[in-house]
Amino acid sequence: MKSETARGGGIEARISYSRLGYGVYYVRLHVVRDGRAVYDARVLPYSSKWRGNQPLGAATQARSITLRDLDADGEPEILVDFFTGGAHCCIWTRIYRWDDARSTYTNLRHWFGDPGYRLVDLGGDGSFELLSADDRFAYAFASYAASGMPVQVWSYRGGRLVDVTRDHRRLLARDATQQWGYFRQSKRQHRELRGALAAWAADECTLGRGKAALAWLQAHGPELRKVDPLYGDAVAFVRSLARFLARAGYRC
Repeated sequence: MKSETARGGGIEARISYSRLGYGVYYVRLHVVRDGRAVYDARVLPYSSKWRGNQPLGAATQARSITLRDLDADGEPEILVDFFTGGAHCCIWTRIYRWDDARSTYTNLRHWFGDPGYRLVDLGGDGSFELLSADDRFAYAFASYAASGMPVQVWSYRGGRLVDVTRDHRRLLARDATQQWGYFRQSKRQHRELRGALAAWAADECTLGRGKAALAWLQAHGPELRKVDPLYGDAVAFVRSLARFLARAGYRC
């Protein structure tokens, strides 16, 4: 059985794990606060239907467990990361929060997919955002290699993750520029175009410029199809993209 430990703020958190089968592990979290053991329980798989729970450290050189005060309340959260394996997948995480009223830890799970996440203090206020990208765009309009994924920012508030991407306009604008750059590069190389353009349109929607972006895609469809035969009918692409964005919560 392997173990990994993280320490800080008077807390020692340790996960121990052993392999039960392909991608399936028995994982346990043990937490000591100020020298007193307060938590010792199994870390459950993502769901009863999908039981893959390989700790990130079992498959990579990265650590599986991190202590970080996500919401700047003086109490570190415990993040336990898992990796599904595969060429293009996937990271999911359980975040444990100390519940002082109940004198125990509660947790939530979140699926980050292939992009994973980075902990970044974007506001310089001592709280840490989880910087990621929208994995739902993978394969949605192009092959994986040609799929763009718009930036996503999550904030941990009151024991839940909140999508705060819209609050970070500078980051959004930078990502939109990057997605547009991927599109221009793909155009020069006569590769698939729709993946990068879909991600660009998503960023533009979040910035409040979605209608103009969709109109541009429809107007330039014929010329883009000459570069990329897979582009297809511009009207149909824009219609399907608009439906996809609406279902995914992008307000255009």
